[in-house]
Parts: sequence; structure tokens; C-alpha cells
Amino acid sequence: MLQRILDEGYVKIDYEIDFPHEEFKLQHPVFRETPYWKLEMIDWTPFEEVKCEKWCSDMYRLNMDILNDPLYEDTRNCRASILRYNKGYIKEHTDRGMFTFLYNIYPGLYLKINKKWKELDYGLFIWLGDIGAKQFNKPAMEHKAKCNDIRWSLNYFSAPSNIENPWTANEMTGTL
Repeated sequence: MLQRILDEGYVKIDYEIDFPHEEFKLQHPVFRETPYWKLEMIDWTPFEEVKCEKWCSDMYRLNMDILNDPLYEDTRNCRASILRYNKGYIKEHTDRGMFTFLYNIYPGLYLKINKKWKELDYGLFIWLGDIGAKQFNKPAMEHKAKCNDIRWSLNYFSAPSNIENPWTANEMTGTL
């Protein structure tokens, strides 16, 4: 699977999970509305905070299957998030980790493939983030989301344990 990600830029995996809307009903998301972001987001460190256990466990195992690297056994540098867009967007960006695992069941998610934007259909998608791009000397996958209704994204980001706080490191991209 790693070779497919490196060759094609991303892979689609046959995967289904009930979207965990109810789990987040009583939580207060971070609302961002800037020229770059317009969405609500809840993020957490998998297994340190008990949220979306099945999703986090499944993505952790998949990440370990792809990489088989002890630097990913410790999940303190991994992140998970659920995003809610209500007529919202995130403009073109790359993600900071080794991989992005994104579960998409709504229209409005786009990847830049061969310099052209392609709207993704439904399923689990995996692509290289900034750390993965550096490690494998391949480009990180540019993507964006835009919707005219309500859409959700469920995300898992992996990063090796030998990097000090990869989510705020200066060399990474993406506006927070």
C-alpha cells in the first residue's frame, strides 16, 4: 500500500464506520472563521483522550501495517479530529504529519492531482503529509474542502515519536 501512495499520491480504502456525530454533540468545538478556514473542529490525541475509539484504533493499526515502524507505536504525536462545515471551507493546504487518513462521506473534498483539482467520492483516503513528503522525497498532497451544505470529515494524522511537537513546528505548512 505504501508504494501505491508514493506512486499515485493517495489511495482509497474500502472502509465504513458510523459517523460519530452523537459523540460530539455536547462538546464545544473550536469555531474558526477566517479567509483560510470556516468550520468547527474538535481535535484530540488518540488514546490519551477517549474519543472515536474505533476510528482511532482502526487508523492506528492501518498506519502500523503501512509503515511497520516502532516510531509510530507511541501515539503521543498523532492527532485525530472531526470537522463540521456549514457552508464552509478550508482553502488549499497540505497536512503536517507522515500520513493523513480522511474519512469522506460528503461531497466537497478535493485533491490536487497532476496540477488539477479532483473531487473525491466516498470512502477512506490516505495520502502523504509534510513529514512523509520529506521522508520519501515526494510531494505532500494538496487538498481543500468546500461545501454548500453541512459536511463532516473524520481525520487521523500520524507522526513519528522522535519529532518534538510536529503540529507546531515551523518548517511545517498549513495555517492554524
